[in-house]
Amino acid sequence: MFTRAGILIVVLAALAVTTPASPVQLSYVYSDSMEPTIGQNDGYIVVPTEEINQRDIIVFWSEEREEYVTHRVVGRSDAGLITQGDNNDVTDQAAGYPYVQRKAVTGAVLILAGEPVTIDGLGLYVSLVHSHRLLIMGIAISLIGGSLLYGGRQHPHPRRSLLKVRDVIHPVFVAAIIGGTIIILTGAVSHELVYVAVDGGSSAPNTLAVGKATTETVSITATTLPLTYRLVSTDGMTITDSTRNASTITADVHIPGPTTSGAYETNIAIYRYPAVLPLGLVKTIHSIHPALAAGTTICLMFLPFFLAYALLFDGNTPLRGSQTRWRQKLWWRFR
Repeated sequence: MFTRAGILIVVLAALAVTTPASPVQLSYVYSDSMEPTIGQNDGYIVVPTEEINQRDIIVFWSEEREEYVTHRVVGRSDAGLITQGDNNDVTDQAAGYPYVQRKAVTGAVLILAGEPVTIDGLGLYVSLVHSHRLLIMGIAISLIGGSLLYGGRQHPHPRRSLLKVRDVIHPVFVAAIIGGTIIILTGAVSHELVYVAVDGGSSAPNTLAVGKATTETVSITATTLPLTYRLVSTDGMTITDSTRNASTITADVHIPGPTTSGAYETNIAIYRYPAVLPLGLVKTIHSIHPALAAGTTICLMFLPFFLAYALLFDGNTPLRGSQTRWRQKLWWRFR
């Protein structure tokens, strides 16, 4: 049985590395291409990297494989990075795959003391975490709530209990919904574009002609997460067409002609929502406001837990007394 401290540590550690907004992610190797460095089904930690060096182990999206690949950088050319699995006889490029472009790289494997940080046999766990982040969060919150509710003895005088089960569970669910909504909103990938509107127009970059509409192409890196939708929101511009792959969304946007000269600010943001409703319905709610879509999808994500609580527990059950044990002993001694 987990202790309360153990549950808290597990939950905090999982949330720290698996929330959509976090730059640090968990993954695992499901083939033997990187053995013996990273064994099959071994988990590893992916961290952001600005500079890619020779012998780094990187994670990149392969269009041809339609999946993420974890291989070592063994060379460079004008065409891109040359990669190879430690257990493979030839490079990926010699096997017929294209050179890896920098924009396809999502991160590098965390290295300590010259060796990758791995967790043996973590493949199944990591896969579940990536696929069910919010579900795991809900279970963790339920475990914490249960530990707080039933972790000690019943107060010797139930009549003095000031709290009931619902007094704790209800705030826990509200906090989970608020926290999940905040994670979605703050985890949005945003790209701000500032133009200068001038009378008569100009050929200089990032300038607009007063009263004249224009069209731009904008690309944003936003990696696909399992069981989520990626939806785009704009301010100061309108999307006319878009294409997307596993790591990037490219949109053609229409910018209306500014009415006055000066700075003209626009913004495009990508939000990730849990796939708990049909995509068309989530798009409709998102078009009203991203906060409404975030709150709605998070509520539906946690609804099964709340229903299970309502069916399995009596919310009016008294809790143990709110006094700590030493205060109880003092009360019994001097009453």
